[in-house]
Amino acid sequence: MKKQLISIMMALILLVSSGLPVQGEIIHYKRYKDFKYIKSDYKSINVRYYIGKKKKVSIPEKIKGLKVRYVYLIRAKSLKKIRLSRYVKDANLSKNRNLCRVTVDKRNKYLCVKNNMILNKKKTKLMSVLGGYETIKIPKCVKRLKNCSFYWSKVKKVIITKNVEVIEAGTFTEARKLHEIVFEGNRIPKIGDYDAIDSYLPEMKFYVKNEKLADDLLKKLEGKTTLTAHVYVGNKLVRVKKIEYDYT
Repeated sequence: MKKQLISIMMALILLVSSGLPVQGEIIHYKRYKDFKYIKSDYKSINVRYYIGKKKKVSIPEKIKGLKVRYVYLIRAKSLKKIRLSRYVKDANLSKNRNLCRVTVDKRNKYLCVKNNMILNKKKTKLMSVLGGYETIKIPKCVKRLKNCSFYWSKVKKVIITKNVEVIEAGTFTEARKLHEIVFEGNRIPKIGDYDAIDSYLPEMKFYVKNEKLADDLLKKLEGKTTLTAHVYVGNKLVRVKKIEYDYT
């Protein structure tokens, strides 16, 4: 029971820090056209729902005189394409499993898009994937994967390119279909403490370039997650290890 409580508390902390809603949290949303939103710090707008039936929409620049700064889209069943407006500084679209196309206003100073993934303006940090993809390859320019950037996505396979240096805690929170991760580089990135890499399936497959990296990966995962790791070099299975999260 103690372990479960600690696990739940850590997950909640990650979600709160990401700005995403916590399951069961009571929030009073306001409506603007086909969007539901809340105020953030009384100075800006956070769009959470799209309740219309269009397949393509643009996020408004302002709602009732306040700039739309955040788009943490919980639900948008019909949406396949979305355009982020000029003032949006953070966005998470990974939970929307039909969404497969995103663009950003050219005047936006905070975000950009590469390979239909939302990055910071410098293109060094992955902010959010889109929920409509089962296989995702991280752009080569990215050095850091943001917490909750794969939140509730339907991704099954992720290819982590050689320049990724950090996988933040909570990166793959609730990515319940994820079962395969490929590390293309000659080093294993720094891995965050909780749900940076986790598996809801019986096993997780990892692919690395050599056995030294296999050992380094298992060392970095130790105590940070709960899964059975099957580590491959090419098509050869070189390590199998059951890893338990350290709740102490």
